[in-house]
Amino acid sequence: GILQTADAMQKRRTKVSALPIAASDDLTNNSPRKWNTVAHRKHDDYLTGRTLLALASAFILFLLYTATSGKAPDVKSKLQERLSIAAYQKYFKSEYRLGPLPLSRFKSLDYALAHSELVGLYFAASWCRMSTPVSNSLEEAFTPGAAAASMEERILSRQSIGAPISDERKQLAIVYVSSDESETDMNNYSRDNWINVPFESTDLAGLKKYFQVCSKPELEELDMMRKYEIPSLIILDSLTHGILTTRGQLDLKEHGADALDHWLSLRNTIRGLEQKYKD
Repeated sequence: GILQTADAMQKRRTKVSALPIAASDDLTNNSPRKWNTVAHRKHDDYLTGRTLLALASAFILFLLYTATSGKAPDVKSKLQERLSIAAYQKYFKSEYRLGPLPLSRFKSLDYALAHSELVGLYFAASWCRMSTPVSNSLEEAFTPGAAAASMEERILSRQSIGAPISDERKQLAIVYVSSDESETDMNNYSRDNWINVPFESTDLAGLKKYFQVCSKPELEELDMMRKYEIPSLIILDSLTHGILTTRGQLDLKEHGADALDHWLSLRNTIRGLEQKYKD
């Protein structure tokens, strides 16, 4: 009788239903294996995506290294210059050229951008001792007769503004973005072949904020995050408004008057790479 009772209790226990579960839950014997399979598949897809991204990044860096090898020993700095290609591509492609280019808002740059192949934005001040050697180097390298007799034909100056407009662009325009304390200080410090951003123009503060360059005393007044100190020489491609390099003052120190040819070569390299991947 005891065995029969125990057997009956065992049969009754097997018939007790489990707690209610969601309709989407599947508690069959194979469900853990299926869940693990889906999880592993998602994990593998995630790893595959990261791997492809890493390989693509490595390939781009290899191309950039190849483009810079043999041109200068400082490969790291050259790679940093080439990394601006992403910004260049954004504005060079035809679909982006349909709208206004990013620097079109700064009317004080219109003449320089329209009449030169490259524009050098020179952020400096007469009171800044660090600016003096860079300003002197700019004057020595790009003043007509100082470095080369042909320099007058290559540099756009403020005297050129009143001249008849020519279809032929000069190779470089130097635009002075001043941090001087007065307009008189700015005019006295500027050189004959520099084009000054007007002292009272809102472009003066706008360019500093756009490129994140200013002097330390201006930080509070401009209420901005500073990325570069003065003096800074930023070289732009006039056609695309893209940044070719933010270390123009270091290039000037390294190459002297040949810095202009270096920047033109840099622009051609970037355009060549962009055209290669565009095709």
